[in-house]
Amino acid sequence: MKKKPEDILYELREQVANKVFAKIGPIRKFPEDFLDEKTKKELAGPVKYPSVFAKDPPAAGKLRRDKKPLKSGIKIVGRYHKVVREKIDPKAINEALEMLKEWEKGAGVKYEEVLLPEGELKLNLGRKFEICSAKSGMTFLKFDSLEKTKYVLYCKKKGQLVYKIPKDEGAIEKAVEDYEKYLEEIREKLKKAFMKRRADRKIAEYLADEVMKEI
Repeated sequence: MKKKPEDILYELREQVANKVFAKIGPIRKFPEDFLDEKTKKELAGPVKYPSVFAKDPPAAGKLRRDKKPLKSGIKIVGRYHKVVREKIDPKAINEALEMLKEWEKGAGVKYEEVLLPEGELKLNLGRKFEICSAKSGMTFLKFDSLEKTKYVLYCKKKGQLVYKIPKDEGAIEKAVEDYEKYLEEIREKLKKAFMKRRADRKIAEYLADEVMKEI
């Protein structure tokens, strides 16, 4: 039975990707693998949760009985809080963010915390750099710095809603720069590997981009 073109491309992608990553080794993680030791120590403290959560959410995982959950779309589910519907009330998000900002007033805090819902996000270039829902277009965060915006997007992980950002702009810029350089190096290795297997430049670039999306 003759193979379909898409099956041939898939097999080529898998073979080349496995071979390249076998040489590269474990994929480095952002941001921990791209921050200096001083900044990592500053971020090492436990994540602060709003007062609606128990003092030790990962251990207790329960809502304090004397408090009500955040309004509209955010509630406690098991050990974690998460968005429970696609459309989120911006007012509820802003209330949560204001609570997060209050904790930063403590002496010696060298990072800020931001709250993001689950789901795919995108970067929107307006008067400021905005992080929006890829599905609804709703804006969740705005920054003056492109590097800071990229930092938050690169940090995004499934099941995580609270993210720490260093207040040191230099640390952010270096981490983002090093990470993007690292990703480009992997992409170039993949592209060259595909071209060695007789894929033309456009196909090689397409396949390299597909593999990068998967990782």
